Amino acid sequence: MILIFAFGPFLKWKRNSAYESARELDGAILNSYKVKVIKTRVSVKFVKENVPYIIRETKPHVVLGVGLNPHATRVLVEKVAINILDFTKPDADGAKFEETPIFDDSPIAYFATIPVKDIVNSLKQKGIPAKKSYSAGTYLCNALMYTILYTIDKLGLDAKGGFIHVPPFPDMALNEDIPSMSKELIVESLRTAIEISLK
Repeated sequence: MILIFAFGPFLKWKRNSAYESARELDGAILNSYKVKVIKTRVSVKFVKENVPYIIRETKPHVVLGVGLNPHATRVLVEKVAINILDFTKPDADGAKFEETPIFDDSPIAYFATIPVKDIVNSLKQKGIPAKKSYSAGTYLCNALMYTILYTIDKLGLDAKGGFIHVPPFPDMALNEDIPSMSKELIVESLRTAIEISLK
């Protein structure tokens, strides 16, 4: 199985290109593995309580987190997640954190185990703007990525994990001075990331 945890609406964003793109792959069969997409609440509590449980129950081969970066000019394939929560804008539960570990007594960071460089190169070959990123931030995207990798490690699963930031859709950027990318390109980016990760 392939698991995709994709964030839904948050803060001022009533729509999220991450989930709306990822759900296009829900139920798809890629390299003989079925894709299951989980709409993920932008909540530390939700992520910490639900993501480990779902991974433990399904024992997937690849786990991919997907989130919106409103300022991303291209697809960002994240390389590292750090063990910290630090944000003043509240999550969906109204929670705020300052320099707080996501999990106590855990590594300071985890590197993605999906083949980041190969994914970026493959996307570029397809004409999709993409690059490797070394900062997933300290908000929920980083928390989700860390939780995915932490859970795979703690359960000793033979699975690859990582995270991809995607730009907004063009219609989300109409009244904003921000970049955008079509749903078609974002969906193809996620499909490619999974296929490369399964090789």
